Amino acid sequence: YERIAPPADPLGKSRHSLTYGPSLRVRNSSASEKSREGVFLGYRLDSSGTPIFLQTIGHWKIEEKLESLEDGRLKRTWWLSSDAETQESNILELNVVPQGKYQRPEPNTIVENSGLKIVLSGIKKPEPTATGWRLPLTKNHRQIEVQYQW
Repeated sequence: YERIAPPADPLGKSRHSLTYGPSLRVRNSSASEKSREGVFLGYRLDSSGTPIFLQTIGHWKIEEKLESLEDGRLKRTWWLSSDAETQESNILELNVVPQGKYQRPEPNTIVENSGLKIVLSGIKKPEPTATGWRLPLTKNHRQIEVQYQW
């Protein structure tokens, strides 16, 4: 295991901006409550040595993993869990792109003008926002996945 990664050759010359600020926010379904941002708790390594980032947002425990796929896509997976006995109705705000011009050919897909395609899976009816999606969050939601394809 080497902590410092060797230099990598870029896959292209175009630049893509991802999000500004936190990727995830949780808010209570009541409009009066402000969004809660996460508290970073560190990371752990999976069996292949890939880091899984750990954070909490309110009573939610969140793990996040980024993986490069063989076909050049980037897969970002979040696992969510909660030990809270009372489950208030929460909304998860998932921010995957900066505000800008893009198309939504399907409810779970964003295509930027640069050609970057972002696909959400794990949620049946995502609500679009200016930077991604707003998702109802219940104790049954365990995994959310976003894939970036250039």
